[in-house]
Amino acid sequence: MFDILVRMPDGNGVKMQCHVPPIWAECFKPTPGVYQAKIDKHDVRLFFQTQGRPEYNKDGTIKKPGKVKELWVKFSFE
Repeated sequence: MFDILVRMPDGNGVKMQCHVPPIWAECFKPTPGVYQAKIDKHDVRLFFQTQGRPEYNKDGTIKKPGKVKELWVKFSFE
């Protein structure tokens, strides 16, 4: 688990912690930047897109690109 500082629309900074669902091994640690987010009761959910591993042909060319997953990662207030 780790902390992030979320800059709210009014300019205030709020420390939050990532909480992983049981199916994930670890939290996604966002790089500094602007993210699409939504407030859900007592937590904030940040939108991430991740790309899986591509499939390769025997000659090393890409057969299929990695599947893009869209995730809403939950961060709760300390």
